[in-house]
Amino acid sequence: MKIMSFNIQHGAIFEDPERKIDLRAFADYINAEKPDILGLNEVRGLGDGIPEPESINADRASQAKILASLTDMNYFFAPAIGDEKSLYGNALLTRFDIEKSEIFPIPSPDESLRLYHRNYENRCLLKSVLKVSGERMTVFVCHMGLNPDERLSAVQIICRELDRTEGKKILMGDFNMTPDNELLIPIYDRLSDTAVKIKGNMLTFPSDAPEIKIDYIFVSNDTDIRSAIIPEKYVSDHRVHIAEI
Repeated sequence: MKIMSFNIQHGAIFEDPERKIDLRAFADYINAEKPDILGLNEVRGLGDGIPEPESINADRASQAKILASLTDMNYFFAPAIGDEKSLYGNALLTRFDIEKSEIFPIPSPDESLRLYHRNYENRCLLKSVLKVSGERMTVFVCHMGLNPDERLSAVQIICRELDRTEGKKILMGDFNMTPDNELLIPIYDRLSDTAVKIKGNMLTFPSDAPEIKIDYIFVSNDTDIRSAIIPEKYVSDHRVHIAEI
């Protein structure tokens, strides 16, 4: 089974000076890798009752739905922020049947309690139960905040849901922190990091000359991790993380 974590930066081509949206280029990248389960971060969506634009590369579009159609996969979109017109969040694409899905909000701290100065943004944890060869597997996708207090809240919610979930589990996404960050310890205590199988470059951001690893795929401790890689080819501002289990 091939797993891929991919921050798509709302479909913007990283090397385009104007950062134009090109969802077909992202679909081509996905189709070339052929993942069975794909977690997406920074995905745009449309509010209820908003008609789909004629162009798939419109500034506002149902990007998870479009990418699922272009890659022949099932999908679930989990908005974290937005209004009645435009939404933004995480998504899951998969070749397996999605049995059920949930969204767990990760709210920003109240302004009076914020300890840092970078942009705060409400986030969410996507949770989907897949039917894989007659068994259930739970997949979590998350994009954590830029500030430590945001990430602490995210880790607490993630660990709560991991502890509530039986059976095989996968957790992936852009966590905005490096592997030595102490906030990751509770996750390391519960799951195995597929990066142990990466040979060579482990860095994922920025994609043209990566300096840090902030993208992850974790799996249940009884999972056989066959391989993992950070491909050099990229279309977004993040390189993808791929693992075979």
